[in-house]
Amino acid sequence: MSQAQLDTLNNKATYYHAQLDKELSKHAWLNDVEAKTKVSKVYIVLGAGSLLFIAIFFNLAGDFLTDLIGWVYPAYASFKAIESTGHDDDRQWYVEEKSSKTSVQLFMEPESLSNSTTVGPLSPSTRRLTYWTVFGFIQIIEFFSDVVLYWFPFYYLFKTLLVLWLALPQFRGAEVVYTRFLRPQLLRAAPSVDKAVTQAKQQAAQLAADVNEHQE
Repeated sequence: MSQAQLDTLNNKATYYHAQLDKELSKHAWLNDVEAKTKVSKVYIVLGAGSLLFIAIFFNLAGDFLTDLIGWVYPAYASFKAIESTGHDDDRQWYVEEKSSKTSVQLFMEPESLSNSTTVGPLSPSTRRLTYWTVFGFIQIIEFFSDVVLYWFPFYYLFKTLLVLWLALPQFRGAEVVYTRFLRPQLLRAAPSVDKAVTQAKQQAAQLAADVNEHQE
């Protein structure tokens, strides 16, 4: 490798180091850690990330670490979105849908919901949790296919990358999966599910009434 190529790589490394340091400086706790340890926060983050990558790659508590990544940052980001006054950071954690009569309103009663079948475009009228819906759906699929997925090479590494794609606001993967795939399927199934839930509630209420009647 020539000296010119080495200089180019060094300049790129310096540039990305400065950009990462700039982003990390937005977090006060990282600045505190850097001040106390006298170690660059960039090296701290890269070192921790490397250890995490190695642990997941070699499946050293890969299941736990992957789920931890899927819960910790999204939970904190959801907290920040709830407490913030603006809506720009809400879109990743909430999906917004049209409030006109032609769109499906998931807060409507089951009878009204069953009469609405047109999926409207997203708009700032109503907000829904998207990441948690998608993440929960993935967890359900994983639960029933765990025996097969366990033998998939580097499964937890791929799952970690998927979770990061879903969660990070730079990608907004959860919004993509929810609006393009999960939401239409849920809207089609919602009337049947709501009907079954209503019947179950009625049967439970009737059973409770029968028990009370016998006790008297």
